[in-house]
Amino acid sequence: MRHMSILARVLGSSLLLAYAGPSLGQTISSVSGQLAQGNAVAITGLNFGTRDINNNLIYDGMESGSFNPRWTSPRALTVDSESRHARSQYAAHIDFKNYAENGFFTGGANDPGPWFCQYWFKLGDNWTWGTTGSDQLGANLSNIKMFRMWESGSSVENFYIASFGWEDVMFISNSGVDAQEKFYAANGYQTKWAPGSWHLFQFEFKDSSLGVADGAFRWWIDGELEFEDTHMMTREDEAPYKRPYILGFFNSWGDNSTDSNDFWLDDAYIDDSWARVELGNASSYESCTHREIQPLVDWSATQVRVTLNQGSFNAGEAAYLFVVGPTGQRSPGFPVTIGGTVENNAPGQPGKPQF
Repeated sequence: MRHMSILARVLGSSLLLAYAGPSLGQTISSVSGQLAQGNAVAITGLNFGTRDINNNLIYDGMESGSFNPRWTSPRALTVDSESRHARSQYAAHIDFKNYAENGFFTGGANDPGPWFCQYWFKLGDNWTWGTTGSDQLGANLSNIKMFRMWESGSSVENFYIASFGWEDVMFISNSGVDAQEKFYAANGYQTKWAPGSWHLFQFEFKDSSLGVADGAFRWWIDGELEFEDTHMMTREDEAPYKRPYILGFFNSWGDNSTDSNDFWLDDAYIDDSWARVELGNASSYESCTHREIQPLVDWSATQVRVTLNQGSFNAGEAAYLFVVGPTGQRSPGFPVTIGGTVENNAPGQPGKPQF
């Protein structure tokens, strides 16, 4: 955890253990199938937990040349012939010329969750971050909402991450909640997220009980845990649960400039469960700097089946499979080789799940 007070860190750590519960000892014992793009892979083990796979799970790599029809709205995004890696032909695209241009997905019904969301994004070489306040020259791309949870009714309570371009920091807020917590994170993002490179945002969000500070939020940037709080009050007076409202970039302010600012979005994923499977480039989840989400086929407490998403991993490259359980617990990494066929391998690294 970063960008938080010492007291918040202590409280967050203790409440995380209480929220996640005791270690279930979930482990992967074997993997079968060829670890190559589009192939069926079965992951067998213990204590994966249970979950449903329903219409709230949406994965979209845009590789059909069009958007998944279950997005509520792709806003002003269009499908573009942009490749994130060798197995990709398409990505969503928008040119942020002015205030009216907003590129994001909305998906999922009002649902208790918890929610897991992710997307990859790339800024064009012509990208210029806004660095001023509202109604000033340079306001365009200064206040961007990059993730937002909001219910579909009239509630004013919502949760979001936004850029403060004039301070070069990200701002996290429980808007509309009197007891809201506000934090700053991702200092110096305008330099870190340089144009021309793909970056991965991943989010875990759990709404609180009404009037109780038992909500949770985690944000990873390129595999690194940027922010964590497990004692948030996200529902103070309003009963409805939230669903992902912004997955991508929402340009809150603008100016009269008409210069192009290209933005691409790929492998967008939302799900009303934290239970998921990912490929990573390190044996422990928290050490990964490259992760690829795996589209789910079915899930049980002892076996999960996925359609392999190789992503930007190359054939012959060493990688690790992780099963993340419904409470966010993560199995030790199970070693695999991309492109290789795996049958009844010995267990991966022993030990308790990493948090």
